[in-house]
Amino acid sequence: MPGHKITVGRHFDVPIWHDNIIVIIISIIIIIIIIIIIIIIIIIIIIIIIIIIIIIIIIIIIIIIIIIIIIIIIIIIIIIIIIIIIIIRKISHVQ
Repeated sequence: MPGHKITVGRHFDVPIWHDNIIVIIISIIIIIIIIIIIIIIIIIIIIIIIIIIIIIIIIIIIIIIIIIIIIIIIIIIIIIIIIIIIIIRKISHVQ
């Protein structure tokens, strides 16, 4: 009797294994879809981060340029003031 059950089990193994193959294939497809979705999400996040970094860099560059321009203007003003002072002193010395 036990031997008979084993052979019956073996006979039923084929369709069960067939079902298993379908389940495995479906599982693999689902896993692949999930992986693709995850990869897409990661790529989107990376792109967003890169865009944010670029924006921050641009802002920093603009701020630096503004600071440099302000410094240059201040230096020019100081030079002009010094020149004016020198000219005034020379004129006053001449008198």
